[in-house]
Amino acid sequence: TKGGVEDDCAVFKKPDMEMKKHLKSLFVWARIEGVGVNKVLVDGGAAINLMPKFLLKKIGKSVEDLQPHNMMLTDYEGKTSKSLGMLLVDTT
Repeated sequence: TKGGVEDDCAVFKKPDMEMKKHLKSLFVWARIEGVGVNKVLVDGGAAINLMPKFLLKKIGKSVEDLQPHNMMLTDYEGKTSKSLGMLLVDTT
């Protein structure tokens, strides 16, 4: 080896049922604009937060309340699309 680095092989086994318990997403309860929302996904690495249209309506907002922006969204297949807009909300 050069510089003390060795080539090693890594083998990843399919997780068993016991291991799968630890692979679940973290969902919490939150208030958005004072409205209780359950199952809020916590993702500290996300560049944006997405809100479904039904939740927009639930907090008393509509598509007309969204501010336009130029950010493009890319899905897991690599397809891009433009979002409806952005909205700043109070979240606790």
